[in-house]
Amino acid sequence: MLLLLMCAFPRTIFAQEIIFSADASSSKVGLQDRLQVNYSIKNVSGVDDFERPAFSGFRILGGPIQSFRNINGRSSMSVSYVLQPVKKGMISIPAATAIINGKAYNSNALRIEVVDGSLAQQNAPRRRQPSADDVFGDNNNDDPFAQMDQMMQQMMQDQQKLIEEMQRRQQAMMQQYQRQYGNGMANNLPLTREDIAKNLFIIVTADNTHPYLGQQVNVSYKVCSRMEISSGYITKLPSLNGFWSEDYDIPKNPQAKIEHINGVPFQTLLIKKTAVFPQQTGTLELDPATATCVLPYYGNIDIASKPVSIHVKPLPDNRPESFTGAVGRFTVAANLDKQELTTDDAATFTFRVSGSGNIKLIDQPHITFPDGLGVFDPQITDTITSRNPVLQGAKIFRYSFNPQYAGSYTIPAVEFSYFDAAAGQYKTLQTQPFTIQVKEGKNAPHTIAGKDKGRQDIVDIISNPYHPASASAPVITKAWYWSMYGFPTLAFIGLLAYRRRQHDLIKNAAVYKIQKANKVAWKRLSLARKLLTATAHAEFYEAISKAVWLYLSDKLVIPLAELSKDNITHQLQAKQAPEELIERTLQLLSECEMALYSPAGGRQQRVDILRSAGDLIGDFESILK
Repeated sequence: MLLLLMCAFPRTIFAQEIIFSADASSSKVGLQDRLQVNYSIKNVSGVDDFERPAFSGFRILGGPIQSFRNINGRSSMSVSYVLQPVKKGMISIPAATAIINGKAYNSNALRIEVVDGSLAQQNAPRRRQPSADDVFGDNNNDDPFAQMDQMMQQMMQDQQKLIEEMQRRQQAMMQQYQRQYGNGMANNLPLTREDIAKNLFIIVTADNTHPYLGQQVNVSYKVCSRMEISSGYITKLPSLNGFWSEDYDIPKNPQAKIEHINGVPFQTLLIKKTAVFPQQTGTLELDPATATCVLPYYGNIDIASKPVSIHVKPLPDNRPESFTGAVGRFTVAANLDKQELTTDDAATFTFRVSGSGNIKLIDQPHITFPDGLGVFDPQITDTITSRNPVLQGAKIFRYSFNPQYAGSYTIPAVEFSYFDAAAGQYKTLQTQPFTIQVKEGKNAPHTIAGKDKGRQDIVDIISNPYHPASASAPVITKAWYWSMYGFPTLAFIGLLAYRRRQHDLIKNAAVYKIQKANKVAWKRLSLARKLLTATAHAEFYEAISKAVWLYLSDKLVIPLAELSKDNITHQLQAKQAPEELIERTLQLLSECEMALYSPAGGRQQRVDILRSAGDLIGDFESILK
């Protein structure tokens, strides 16, 4: 009858019946023993997904070890694990789940009895239990089911040998580490998660945990290991909130070094090094970095650094008037390309700050240019020449001017103050003054062109015949006569009021900055607009970022040294700015920061960023009146 069924339904029996089973190397083991659990899936061409059970009460020592066989047209898959019990008692291993052709299949569950000690010597080699395949043959070598079963048993034996070889190699590797590095690592195998955490981690080092506001702090992120790592990748880098940062260049293929941590040697690999400049006082935290490492025999291991606290000290209160936020050590120099020119010419005055410190955060100096010199807003550029061990470079302010009137002008000495964190005090530098001689040019507005200039200067005042006015009424009774006195008087009073107001605005720098913030921001955005068609990717986004940052600094009266996203958010919320506007502001600043370090994005992205910045400043002008 069975033979007739096989002939009548060969496709159903040989091709469609999927067998998903689980078995263990022993139903009773000791706490010191290892247990092999094998999941076998027969009559499949492939498995979409396999989900093992949690193995509660066991520690995974090896696996998953997968194999796929095809014998006489019948395919099978096997997944094996090597476990070690961690507690006594009757422990249940739930069913595993496999997704095959979109359908879920479950294996049988297992029950394992765990006792003290070891039963490895007592247990005889496990015999194969009769299976459904035995119905179709009695150890007949021609029976495909019997051949497959034999092959499966051979595969199981091969897997056990492979696992034992892996354990032997791991033992040898651990012994080698112990001989090389001492007893810092766990002596007993297998390693627990706690053992791995002691020998594989990310460490963060900061060369100064108590800096002043704006002082440079070098931060290094290193992977420290005393274990063999087959591969790894960084999953999250720190965002460094509350800091202005400049990354150091890291080699694409860095070499591991041997360093001693708490007296124990480790192999260390530098994954990130950054110069950070704190932008607010108090306790700030360096965000953790996370990574995933792949360890032989253990699989993926997630590691993360611990947060590091940076205690930021405020700058002393006795700030000089010429202090514009520079912290570090600097020198200054001034240069004038022309000291003799005409009203038809243009010249450039250059002020340069060089040294080490927070160069990119230095604001323009206070320079009192003489009236009539026609000075334009400065063109500002900064360059970083070195990042080791501190940030070094220069910031250059170029002032173009075109004098309108002839005469002698003096650009006074420029004072520049910075805070020397190493000395703990402010220092003031000074440039030399410059005298400029300006002569009248050919295109001066009050000059009449022509060869006979003297004769053409003399013209008739009245060209028509003179007719005396009627003496019928005195001039003093005319309204226009008194208006000749009233208009200059009113103009003089208005001029005095205007000069008084301008004097008060200049004296109160905060109010002056608030009122001029919009104009200054649009000038900076116009510079960014000029860079739209250029290849200067970083310069464009830096111009946008500075326009928004410095606009908010002036408008919200936040000192440059205390400028941060948190402070901006706090001030805008205090002024009851809409949350949507605050979110747009933070998003724009974040996009500019990301774009500075990413070459992605074309001209259309720049146009969108420029339009967003303009809309943002326009919205602020309607709210922050």
